[in-house]
Order: sequence, then structure tokens, then C-alpha cells
Amino acid sequence: MENIIKNTVNADKLNVDICIVGKTFAITLPITMKALKQIERYRPEALQLKDSDGGLKFRVASGINGSITDFGVTFNDFTRDERKLAFMSVELNGDMENAREYIAAEYVGALLNLKNIISSFGMVADEIEDVMEEVKGYIRYADSFGNNSVTEEENKND
Repeated sequence: MENIIKNTVNADKLNVDICIVGKTFAITLPITMKALKQIERYRPEALQLKDSDGGLKFRVASGINGSITDFGVTFNDFTRDERKLAFMSVELNGDMENAREYIAAEYVGALLNLKNIISSFGMVADEIEDVMEEVKGYIRYADSFGNNSVTEEENKND
């Protein structure tokens, strides 16, 4: 399996890239969309923050539409470079003259919660990759007669 953790990009120590483009702003995660979907599938709790009563407070997800609210961030696309990092963008409805201040004020809670979740991405993705490698070790190829197992390399040669 390819290494799903890519080069981490940094923006003001949040470990995400936040970029204003015209009348939108974009958030790029330091992991691929594939990695985000794997974490969602195998360790969804790693993408959630819970309150003191165990209720869902905030979550990161993949989806059809990118969005950011006080309750979560949904990533719906990936960057078009070789890294294919998880990406989302939303239209700015606020003051474009002071877009940085507007984003910081409007989304401070969501961005801080996102930062808390992102801090464990590398460890969680590595755990998933390790488990998948272990499981692949249990899987064997049968030879063409259904007899003893053959290696993956031998199977390719058949």
C-alpha cells in the first residue's frame, strides 16, 4: 500500500493550508483524500471530538459538498498536484477587504477543532496501514490447481 501520509503543509501552526482565492477560501489537509476516507471507514472516532457527556461535538468528513461549520468540516475534493491532498472551499460572504480577519473570527472554533483532530492523523493513518499490511500477510494465492499457496510474485508469473 502506498504511504498515505504526504508532506505536511503548515499555515500558522494549524498543519493545514488555508488560502484565500478570489471570493472563496480553501482548506487543504496534510493527508490525501484516500487517507481521509480510510480513516473514516476504519477509525471514524479519530475524526470526531466528543463533549464531556460523550455526545458528538465536532467531526471531519468527506462528502459531496465542502463545508465548514461550528460542528464540522467536510472535504469534497483533492488537490490537482501529485500529492492529491484532501481539499475543500467555501464562498466568503463577509468583508473581502479584511478576509483574513473575517475567516479568523467566523471560523475560529471550527479551525481550532480541526487542528485538534489533525494532530492524530499521522498516527491513525500509520496504524491503519500497519493493520492492512498484517492482514495482507494472512492472504495467500492458490496455484492454478488449488493446491499450496504461492507467492504474489509467482502468481504474477502465471
